[in-house]
Amino acid sequence: MSLVSGWPCSTACCGNTDEGELGLVKCSSICTAAKAQFGLAFDDGRRGAADLNREDGAAAVGDAGAEVFGEIVRPPVVYIAKVNLPKNSSPVTLHLDVLHNGALRINAIVELSPFAIYNGTVDERSQIRAGDCIIMFNGEPAAGADYAVGGIVELKLCRPSQFTVRDLDKTKGPLGLQVVFAMSSTAIYLSGIAPDSVIEAYNRRSPASAVRAGDLIVAVNGTSGNASELMKTIRDSDVLELSIDRIADA
Repeated sequence: MSLVSGWPCSTACCGNTDEGELGLVKCSSICTAAKAQFGLAFDDGRRGAADLNREDGAAAVGDAGAEVFGEIVRPPVVYIAKVNLPKNSSPVTLHLDVLHNGALRINAIVELSPFAIYNGTVDERSQIRAGDCIIMFNGEPAAGADYAVGGIVELKLCRPSQFTVRDLDKTKGPLGLQVVFAMSSTAIYLSGIAPDSVIEAYNRRSPASAVRAGDLIVAVNGTSGNASELMKTIRDSDVLELSIDRIADA
């Protein structure tokens, strides 16, 4: 999987080590990676959801069926929104993260942005929210779409399910999460789970709430923020509680 050209990203692989500083490395010609090793080792799972369209082109966002994983905070929903984009829009100007599964995650709803203007035309249940992911753009995969075209576009979005994983004790071994994140991101993308790690042991104990590649860490010990802040909290804490988003199947 690849990132859109020009997007910076960071990668971290956290093993059992005393090192606490980030060492910058070049991961490719189109992104800058930061490799971290600080006592943990750190990409997408998906889930069925409901497509709830209204005749006016908005989407009534409602509950959808979800498999129970540990403590479910929110079930997943897939919905449609028709948004008027200005010409020469891009993932950067729209405050989007390009995820390694091809979806684009909305980092923020900025005042007077196309998403904010759209939200002013629909009821609260149908509004686009920060953290929602664009999975299709005019019927095409979101990551490869031409956002510069402008005009009214049909977006298929997913509001991820969210669940909480508690009592991950880093004093018992490496955490075992393999991660990738954009510098501007407000979530950490899990690219893999290392063997013989705290996370692998948790997954064996709790298969219904198992953490897997493709999940997104959106808060750590109750704290949200940019990805660098989330990583710092992971590094500095012995026991972790992770709030995780999981994107539904398109």
